Amino acid sequence: MTAEKYQVVFEFSGDSPKEFERFTRFEAHLEERLCAGVVDGHDIGGGVVNLFVITTTPDACVEEVMGSIAPA
Repeated sequence: MTAEKYQVVFEFSGDSPKEFERFTRFEAHLEERLCAGVVDGHDIGGGVVNLFVITTTPDACVEEVMGSIAPA
């Protein structure tokens, strides 16, 4: 039996060039180190940036991503 897949969306405020540069560094960090899911891209607009992650363990994914925010 295949585990269900979930898309978890993380929303960050700000879409200035400086904020977007910081976000892309964070996204690259997650792409290299995220164990509880796979980064599936992002979108930007309306003053926010959304990060999309595909996972079979959404609770663990949220915990891992949120734990990675401070060091980013």
